[in-house]
Amino acid sequence: MRLSLFMSFGLLVVLTGCSAQAGRDGFGIVEGKITYQNKPLSGGSIHFFKDQERVGSFMIRPDGSYAAEIPLGQIKVAIETVSVKYQDRQAVKDIMKEHGYNMDANQNKPDSPALTASNGVYVDIPERYRDSEQSGLECKVERGRQTCDFDLK
Repeated sequence: MRLSLFMSFGLLVVLTGCSAQAGRDGFGIVEGKITYQNKPLSGGSIHFFKDQERVGSFMIRPDGSYAAEIPLGQIKVAIETVSVKYQDRQAVKDIMKEHGYNMDANQNKPDSPALTASNGVYVDIPERYRDSEQSGLECKVERGRQTCDFDLK
């Protein structure tokens, strides 16, 4: 009896630990690196679209990496680097809006890293990558953690 209770408790702990690491229901955790001509893309933002609706926008770190919590399913991706050219929050906001990427309310807060210009070096990537319908970039998001790297040509 004690062994059965102990094993049941252990299984409950394991299952609880696994689900806590998997993120919210209906979402997956996506991380990866973005490169252009085999070099890390050192700034800009990555935008995720599901059924032509933007479901997330995240800054690209100076080492080319990103991390995001995205709804499950087939996701199209757009990447922009133009925001790296600008060094103040309002300029970043304006350029994002000009390209159709309005920021969420939480990202609009003064302490949000979403509107802080990257320390990266501007890289001029082909314009098609700014449009999720033309970029050719996709990722299938499943429950839990997964890696989606993007190598731009």
